[in-house]
Amino acid sequence: MKKNSNVRREPSFSFGLEEGKIKEAILENRSDNLLFTEDIEEDLSLHSFHECRFDKLAFLSDGQGCEFADVIFDHCDFSNISFPETVCRRVEFHNCRLTGTDFTKSVLEDVMFDSCECSYANFSKAKFKRCSFQNTRFLEGGFSECSFMHMDIDSCDFTGAEFYAATMKGLDFSTSRIDGILVSANDLRGVIVNEEQAVACAKLFGIVVK
Repeated sequence: MKKNSNVRREPSFSFGLEEGKIKEAILENRSDNLLFTEDIEEDLSLHSFHECRFDKLAFLSDGQGCEFADVIFDHCDFSNISFPETVCRRVEFHNCRLTGTDFTKSVLEDVMFDSCECSYANFSKAKFKRCSFQNTRFLEGGFSECSFMHMDIDSCDFTGAEFYAATMKGLDFSTSRIDGILVSANDLRGVIVNEEQAVACAKLFGIVVK
């Protein structure tokens, strides 16, 4: 049976995970099948992680052009860390803190954000494909010039988020909050909202609803 190409693919692991030490891991260009549990202070720029898991740790240094494939982040803290031009494929963020995190110009395919805090995070010019946003706060987040394909959005808060020049057609915000989002009328074309949200969007553009 042919798999549905529009359904998010989950991370998969070929082998069990060994305890990883980031100082040793980054001596190579790529890390495989490792479990990290200690805070990370090292610059991860251009490093690749495959089939790895990060549990209850904080990222304390920036990293540009990283690659994460088949990776799970559980209760991790990325607050105010810069990860521009990062590639994430089959990655899950569970109960993570990404307040003010910079993911500009990143590629996110088959990625889940579940019960995360992503307020003020910047995803400008990122490409999202088959991603899932669940019970996550994107308060005043930056999504300008983003492209979105085959998204699943449920019970999120996008209050004050910026979507200027984003490809939003087909995005379903009907179970989420979008109060005060920054967007143009053209950007909203094809977006799915509930009745209350439709009235609020009309008011944004000076339309009076009786």
